[in-house]
Amino acid sequence: MSWWQERWQGLGADVGCRIAAMADPSRFIYFVVVVMGIGGLGAWLRIGDFDLLRQNLATYSMGISAAAAVELVLPGKSVMAMRMLGLALGIIAVASALVTLQSEWLNAVWLAAVCGWLLWIFCNSENENIGEARPTDATGGDVNELAGDLKGFATD
Repeated sequence: MSWWQERWQGLGADVGCRIAAMADPSRFIYFVVVVMGIGGLGAWLRIGDFDLLRQNLATYSMGISAAAAVELVLPGKSVMAMRMLGLALGIIAVASALVTLQSEWLNAVWLAAVCGWLLWIFCNSENENIGEARPTDATGGDVNELAGDLKGFATD
């Protein structure tokens, strides 16, 4: 396998793991209720007026995208490919939200919202304050598999 294939497969695995982390019920409920529901309340209150919904959803998408992109890029825990993906999604979200706000005929606000939500998922998939602890987190691995050996130690 070439170096390029390993990099792309690594990024794909990282993205897959971050999206799979949303299967945690408390993390999913937090995302739907707090991030999408309460965070986007200003947009959802205008659901009857499509023009105001577009404008409010566009500004909401820019806000969540900027915050999530910065949070994903700055900490340094993510690999460079994930940082670049986060930066690209942030740019796409902000650009499509701005296009939506400036153009009456182009409706790219849903692209902005999806990019913003994906960014939030990517940057909060490993947030320890959201979600339940996995059983293997405390031990650093499978509790049924013993790591290392006792060579050089008196075990009597």
